[in-house]
Amino acid sequence: MSFGTCSLVLEPGASAYEELMRAAAARGVFTTLDPNIRAVLIPDADAYRARFKSWLPSVSLLKLSEEDALWLGGTPHEWLASGPAAVVITQGGDGLTVFTQDGSVHSVPGEPVEVVDTIGAGDTVNAALLHGLAARDALSRRRWPSWAPTAGASCCGSRPARRRSPAHERARNRRSPRNSTPPETAGPTEPDSWTL
Repeated sequence: MSFGTCSLVLEPGASAYEELMRAAAARGVFTTLDPNIRAVLIPDADAYRARFKSWLPSVSLLKLSEEDALWLGGTPHEWLASGPAAVVITQGGDGLTVFTQDGSVHSVPGEPVEVVDTIGAGDTVNAALLHGLAARDALSRRRWPSWAPTAGASCCGSRPARRRSPAHERARNRRSPRNSTPPETAGPTEPDSWTL
């Protein structure tokens, strides 16, 4: 079960999600946390940092960016001591680093890409981590996720990263033909033609 960003900041949902995370972890469910800090939405930074630390015993995998790590304070080793089996810190184009409770550190280089839009790159890395862990049982086998930076880079290299689905575009065009995208600027409409 994956948690993060606004879901753990904005009430009334934040408290409900926090409770769900703790209950899931207590039942042995694998939980991930990507705090994806949006400082402008956090009215009390110190209170949020304290809440973040209180979540760690319920987290199996902590994934965060270098910027989030700096904002939160602390170190991967301190966070690991509180509960997560692994901490993954993304470093943009430089890839990511995985820290584990046994003291191992695994660096995975980034994937070169001409950046068009970074929106969604962190979420894509998180999805790749979760998919890879599920498919490979990577935490217990120590086979680290070299595929995650490649997935994030593929998101940054596509235009636009916020592409809407063909079904969404068809529905939007049905509602208001004047708002339809002119053919010369329309993106691919078939999912198998989208490049990653």
